[in-house]
Amino acid sequence: MQPDDEGEYTCYVNNEQDSTTRRLKVILAALFDEPLLSLQPTCDSINITATLSNGFPQPEIRWFDSSGRDILQTSTIQLDTRGRYKVSSTISSRQNAIETITMEMKLEVLNQSFTRSLLLHPPPDPCQECCSTPFTSRNRTAMATVVTLFVTFILILMFAVKKWKASHGQQEHEQAM
Repeated sequence: MQPDDEGEYTCYVNNEQDSTTRRLKVILAALFDEPLLSLQPTCDSINITATLSNGFPQPEIRWFDSSGRDILQTSTIQLDTRGRYKVSSTISSRQNAIETITMEMKLEVLNQSFTRSLLLHPPPDPCQECCSTPFTSRNRTAMATVVTLFVTFILILMFAVKKWKASHGQQEHEQAM
C-alpha cells in the first residue's frame, strides 16, 4: 500500500444467501522508533536534538522549558524510499540555572507518544570565563609557547649544524696532512 491509497472504500460482499455493503476508511500509519537524543555543547549554549525515524505520517514535536513554555525549534524532515519519515528537531538552550527541558512527540493517528526530559545544569565557571574571553587573548599563551618551542628548535638545529661542520672540517684537515 502507498500513502495515496488512504481514503474511504466501499466493499461489496455477495454470496448465495445474502449480500452486504460496507464503507471502510483506510488509514496508513507506522509507529516511530524510540527517539534518539543527542547533546552538542557550545561555548555559551547547548544544542539538543531529538531524532525520530521509520514512522508515518509526520509527527507533532514540541519542546518545553521548566515553566511549560514552548521552546522554538528547528526541524528537518526526510521521507525515505519506503515512504516513512525521519524527523530531527533541534533546540538551543543557554543555561543560567538548573532547568528541565522536555521533548514531546505525538502521532495522533496511532495514539503514539514519547516524552523525554533532560535536567540541565549551567556550565562551570571556567567555561563561562573561556566564553567571555576574546579569542586573541585566550590564545596568547599557546602562541607564545609555540613560538618559544620553534625558536629553541632552530637554535638547537643551528648548533648541531655548526658542530657537524666543525667536526667535518677537522676531519678534512687531518686527511690533508
